Amino acid sequence: MKFCLPPAEAERFKKKLRSGDIDLHKLAEMTSSERHDLFAANFGPEVATEMNLLLEQKLLLKNQKAGIVAWAKKMMAAPKYDSQRNDILKKVQSMDKLLNPKDEDSFLQELASERLGMTVSYEEAKDIAELAEDVKTTKEAMENAPRREMHDGAWGPATPEEMAHGLAVTDLRGYVDEMVLDANKLQISDFRSHPFRAIRKAVGIAAGATKAITSGPDISYLGRQGFKTLINNPEMWKRNAMNSFRAAASGFKKNSADAVMRQVNASIVSRPDYPEMVRGGLALGVHEEAYPSSLPQRIPYLGKVYSASDAAFSSFQQLNRADTFSLLLYKARQAGLEMGTEELQAIARFAGSMTARGNLGSLEDKVGLFNSLFFSPRNAKATIDTFTHAITGAGGKNLEGSAFVRKQAQIALAKYVVAVAAILLLARGLLGQQGVDLDFRGSDAGKIKIRKDAWANKVAGVIASLVGVGVDSSRGDNTTRYEVTASAAGYMTLLIRMALHAINSVVPKDYRIKDTKDTKTGKPKLIPKGIYGLPMVMLQFMENKFSTAASAVNEDLIMQQTRDKQDPTVWSTLKNLFEPMMVRDVLDLTEDDKKK
Repeated sequence: MKFCLPPAEAERFKKKLRSGDIDLHKLAEMTSSERHDLFAANFGPEVATEMNLLLEQKLLLKNQKAGIVAWAKKMMAAPKYDSQRNDILKKVQSMDKLLNPKDEDSFLQELASERLGMTVSYEEAKDIAELAEDVKTTKEAMENAPRREMHDGAWGPATPEEMAHGLAVTDLRGYVDEMVLDANKLQISDFRSHPFRAIRKAVGIAAGATKAITSGPDISYLGRQGFKTLINNPEMWKRNAMNSFRAAASGFKKNSADAVMRQVNASIVSRPDYPEMVRGGLALGVHEEAYPSSLPQRIPYLGKVYSASDAAFSSFQQLNRADTFSLLLYKARQAGLEMGTEELQAIARFAGSMTARGNLGSLEDKVGLFNSLFFSPRNAKATIDTFTHAITGAGGKNLEGSAFVRKQAQIALAKYVVAVAAILLLARGLLGQQGVDLDFRGSDAGKIKIRKDAWANKVAGVIASLVGVGVDSSRGDNTTRYEVTASAAGYMTLLIRMALHAINSVVPKDYRIKDTKDTKTGKPKLIPKGIYGLPMVMLQFMENKFSTAASAVNEDLIMQQTRDKQDPTVWSTLKNLFEPMMVRDVLDLTEDDKKK
C-alpha cells in the first residue's frame, strides 16, 4: 500500500519547508519521539508515524543529508515501508544498528517498531539486542563444538553448547512473546474504544480458561493423543512418556509449565535438524490446544496441579512431534530424497497429524474462533488425516503431496487398523456380540461394553479413563463403553451414515438400506428425511465436539437440557464449565445407575 500525504497536507508541508518551520537539519538532530510529536502537531497523529518511519529509514543511510532530502521529496508520494514478517531471529539479527543505539536520543523507535511489528521502547530494544547477542555468541560456540549424535533416527542428549544456544533462542522468543501478550492484553478501555472486538477477546479468554480447567489434571494424553505414536513407535512413546512424568514433577515443584517447557524447547531448537523443522513449518514452541490458557495455574493450591498437567501434556506432545519429524527426515535421507521445502512441509504435516495436531490449512487464521467453539479442532483434523494422508501424501493447498509421506502414512494406517482390529476382535471373542458391536451404523461401533456392577470393573474404568481410553458411563444402562479407536470410530460412523443416506436418496423405497441404529434398542432403522434427519445426526455429532463454553451455551440456552436429560440449573452450568473431565468420568463410573 502506497503512503502519501493528502493534497492539502502536502501543500502545507511545502509551505512549512519554505518558511523554515520545518528544518531538515534540526529533524536529523531530534529524538524519535520529538519528531513524532512535531509531525503530529502539524499534520495530525494519523500520518505522524508514517512520516517519521520514512524519515528514520533515510537516517540509516550513510549519506544522511541526501536521505533527508529524498524523504522530503517522497512525502508527496511515499511508499509505505512494508516489513517482511519473517522469523523473529532474522528480524532482530538484521537490526543490529537499530537495536543497539548509543543513547536513547538516537533510538529510531518508529522504524524499530515497524520492523518488529510491535511497539518497542528504548529499554525493550536494549534487552532484545542483548538477548540476540547471546543467541549469536552461543550459536558460534555450538557450531565450533561437537554436536549430539543420532542413532537409528533418534537424537541423543543435547551437548552443553547446544543447550546454551537453545536456552538463548528460547529466552529471546519468550521475551518477545511476553511483549506481544502485554500489547494485546485486554483493557477496560477496550470495551469503550472497540466494544465488539473486546467482547470477542473476552469470550475467547473465558473459553480458553474453562477448556484448560476441564482438560486437567490427568495423563490421558498417553492413550489419546499418544495412541498413534504408541502403535508406530513404542520406544519413542515410552521415552517421551517418562520425560512427561519428569516434566510433571518439575512443573508441580516450580508451579509453572513455562519454566519446564523452556528446557524442552531449548533441547529441540538446538537440534542439528531444527532448521529443516522451521522450513517445514512444524508446530513447536506453541500452546497445545488442550491448554490454551495458563489462568488455571494461578488458582491457589490447585495451580501446582494444573502446572504439572500442562507441563506433562505439552512436553509429551512436542517431543513426540519433533522426534517423529526427525525420524521421518532420517528415513527420507536414507532413501536419497532431496529435501525441498514442499517435501519438508509434507513431513511436518504428517508429523503433526501423528501427534494430534492437524493442519487446518486456510482456516489456521480462524483457529481462535474454532478453539472457542470446539474442544480440539486440530485433534479432529489429525484424526481425519490418519486416513487422508495415506492418499494425499499430506499435500497442502497447491501441493501434490509427497510420495514418501504417502507411503509412511499408509504404513501408519495399516498398523493402526491392525492394532484396533486385534483389540476389538479379542474383546468380541471374550465378551460376545453384546460386548463389541462392529456395525458402524450405530454409535456403539468400535467400543467395548462392560457392565459396571462389580467394583473391579469400576476401578478398571477409572484407570482406563486416566490413561486416555475413551470411557462413557453416562447412558444410564449400568454399562461402561470403552472407546479404543482414539476417537476415530465416531467419524467412521458418521461417514457410513452419510454414505448410506446418500444412496437411499436416489434408490427406490423398497431398496433402501437402514442407515443408522436406535441408541436404546440397537436395532437398525432409517434416518428420517428433512431437517430432523441427516442434519440432526450431524448436529449431534458436532455437539460431542463442542468446547466446554460452547457446550454450556448449547445445553442451557439453546437445548435447555443437560446431557442427563435434566433441566439446566446454575449448579449444572458450573459443573459443565469447571468440572475436570477426569472427575466427571470417575463420578459416572462409580455411580449406581439403578439408584440414579
